[in-house]
Amino acid sequence: MEKLGFNGKWVALIRECISSPYFSILINGSPHGFFSSSRGLRQGDPLSPFLFIIGAEILSRILLKAESEGQFKGFQLARSCPKVSHLLFADDLIIFSRALREDATAIQGCIDKYQLWSGQKVNVKKSVAMFSKKVPQRYQRRLCRLLGLKNSPFHSKYLGLPLSIDKSRSNTLEYVVERVQNKVQGWKRQILSQASRTCLIRSVAAATPIYPMSSLIFPKSTCAKIDVILRDFWWGKKEDKVVLYLKAWDSICTPKSVGGLGIRRSIDMNKALLAKMGWSVAIREDKMWVKFVIAKYLKGKSFWIAKKSNVSSWAWQSILSSRNTLSKGICWRVSKGIGLDAWNAPWIPSMPDFKPRQRIEGVYPVNWVSELIHEGSRSWDRNKLVECFDDETVNQVMLIPLDQFPQDDKLIWFPSRSGTFSTKIAFWIDQQPRFDNTGPLSKAEWKSLWKLKIHDRLKLLLWKLAWNSLPTRDNLGVRFHLDSLLCPLCDSGIETLKHLFIECPISRIAWSLSPWSIRFDSSLFHSFVDWIKLILKPSGLGIQKSEESLFSLYAAISCDVIWRRRNEVLQNPESLDPKQIANNIRQIYYSHCQAWEYQVFDRGKSLSWRPPNPPSIKINFDAAMGVERVGLAAVCRDHKAKVLFIWSAVHDLIDPLLAEAKAALLAVNKAFEAGFQSIVLEGDSLLVIQAIQNLPSTQIWTIDSVIFDIQSLLAKFSFWNASHAYRELNIVAHSIARWALSYNCSGTFPISAIPSTVLEEWVEGIGSPASGG
Repeated sequence: MEKLGFNGKWVALIRECISSPYFSILINGSPHGFFSSSRGLRQGDPLSPFLFIIGAEILSRILLKAESEGQFKGFQLARSCPKVSHLLFADDLIIFSRALREDATAIQGCIDKYQLWSGQKVNVKKSVAMFSKKVPQRYQRRLCRLLGLKNSPFHSKYLGLPLSIDKSRSNTLEYVVERVQNKVQGWKRQILSQASRTCLIRSVAAATPIYPMSSLIFPKSTCAKIDVILRDFWWGKKEDKVVLYLKAWDSICTPKSVGGLGIRRSIDMNKALLAKMGWSVAIREDKMWVKFVIAKYLKGKSFWIAKKSNVSSWAWQSILSSRNTLSKGICWRVSKGIGLDAWNAPWIPSMPDFKPRQRIEGVYPVNWVSELIHEGSRSWDRNKLVECFDDETVNQVMLIPLDQFPQDDKLIWFPSRSGTFSTKIAFWIDQQPRFDNTGPLSKAEWKSLWKLKIHDRLKLLLWKLAWNSLPTRDNLGVRFHLDSLLCPLCDSGIETLKHLFIECPISRIAWSLSPWSIRFDSSLFHSFVDWIKLILKPSGLGIQKSEESLFSLYAAISCDVIWRRRNEVLQNPESLDPKQIANNIRQIYYSHCQAWEYQVFDRGKSLSWRPPNPPSIKINFDAAMGVERVGLAAVCRDHKAKVLFIWSAVHDLIDPLLAEAKAALLAVNKAFEAGFQSIVLEGDSLLVIQAIQNLPSTQIWTIDSVIFDIQSLLAKFSFWNASHAYRELNIVAHSIARWALSYNCSGTFPISAIPSTVLEEWVEGIGSPASGG
């Protein structure tokens, strides 16, 4: 660490961490004695991975030095690619060289030197040597003896991926199917509810093939095998037994908000994950593998027009397959527009395909987007836009903000707020046609179901009821011949969902004995789905708003108890006592209510506007949205809360977040013009404040250009800070913005110019206006 330039104090702290620990051995569950550590790095130490990487850097540099001196030669993917001597991931190392004695001797010398310096040893039992097909067997044996390693075929794996592939891609990926099967097989030994199985599939089983899926396009047969394993596990299929599938797996594999369970089909997930690889190539990300594939396969061509060739690897074909998904969300964020094709490049975010529509077909007055921009004023040339594009395109282009300080144009992922690629969003936009049909409930109703404060098992039951996917006799009778379709509880009506849970005398009595004495009136609902909607939103039953969540809980528990009693009667026919069922429901209901009884500590908000420390001035900014326009305002005050300046502007209607960012830019621009050197920005838009602070997690491409201008101006101040304020504390700026919007007021105003009706809104105690300015 000292040689790498780490600070001496830091090195001393790390040395203390790895030399001071003491250990105790547990004997029969009790600790006995202590002994100090004699080895710095030990398994289980949270520092070990980080320190190992620093140590392994030495080995990497030894190998690079030996290669640069010509002691051995690495592997070259293509003539224009740099040579690769080794790949290192934590303690997994793979070294490339020629199958020559001098190369093997040089590599062994590098390893021996590292072992001597670090005190670490290579685990020979876990290490192998692999050779290409053209290396004769006698050479392979000779080099293995020299290195002290065993020979291994090339179908071994490195970091979970096969180093070579069979002629059959399905056979190559069979290990992935087996891995999923083994996980599921272990779970089958346990007694799990369907809700538990859903959770395991979503969080564990579906995640198992993610790593290979991120690199290789899977054959449809492999995806189908994985889906069959997960489907059979979800339905609880046992070996050699037939199971009844009451709901299509494709329908289950949709997001919860559109009627599914949030499980994802393997083929869909594969496409979304590969799109991330394609995105890296499309934006030419600064990664080694990206440089390699660009040098080998693109050779100066665009990623979007590249074609598969005879030498295209499986991985490259997989990356090319992602272009269809990427084209649905990739777009240019325009700043300079130099070299950006005005007709074929995707650069207008609000157009359906991000491309403009011509005014006159076949007429191209300009070539590049830069020709449509007034460089002096940094604004769009409306006359040229009208000459080139139809009216809708012109209006949409005029809404694209141009930054005052031009940057390079960059590709953004339009559906993502930050503009960076998201696998989740890629999955959504690629599968959007499948998600248009939400089934029996609307998106809002599905979301209400999953937000209910009840057990997941009960939510799943309500989901099944909504989809009519419970094995009632009516449902089974459609598929099989049954001796009787009558309800097993009352033996008097056909067992449909509506009869079992609403019309059956046993159920009616159970509902009437509830805390609300429910008697369902059939006029309130025309179908069983309407009844489910009443459970989700029981105001139609006259339930008070404060009790709606309690009623939904009680209704879900009632359905669960009735269904379980129905199944028990099928196994062991017996007479039923409705009062006993009602008591059972109440007991479970009260136990759930007791679990709800917890208090959340709320420290509340401190509603007092704080003046800045001298010599800083504080500027509160805000935007007010109108029907066709927006008002922007900034109020500048000193450490005595004295109003120094009031600035306002009116702008054409834009996105609310962009309006907030424009208000912040107005504040910074005016403060700079006024000659202030130390400022504090304060606004009620947390996203804008965090973007100004340059927090990476809050980068938002729609306001990216405005934020860049703000940061460029702020760099000219001797001191600046940006802080978030609750809306109540920002009422000063908001009332000015609303006034500016109402009366179309733009400019700089003294406080005396502000109407008294506006001043009255400046709440006492949170920055009452002091006269001045």
